[in-house]
Amino acid sequence: MSSVSFEDIEAEARRIVEEARREAERILAEARERADALRKAEVPSELSEDVVREVEAEFNAKVREAERRFKELMDSVMGAYALKGDEIVDWFVRLVAGIE
Repeated sequence: MSSVSFEDIEAEARRIVEEARREAERILAEARERADALRKAEVPSELSEDVVREVEAEFNAKVREAERRFKELMDSVMGAYALKGDEIVDWFVRLVAGIE
């Protein structure tokens, strides 16, 4: 069995978090593109401009809230990891090694 260092485990944890961040950014970028396309699309005549603006505002608010929540969660995860990283890595290594 090959040995796994704390640095290896920490690097993998950081890689996973970074991958999740990139995926979330990709999803948000796609949502923005779709919102822009909808904004530019022809609106059926039965919808008033007020209704269109209301729907657009609601959508934009939800996108901003998703972005805010993502940042909040990332900050929380990274903060917790910074504070407890060594403990987490130590626990994980002991778990994998069968010590506990």
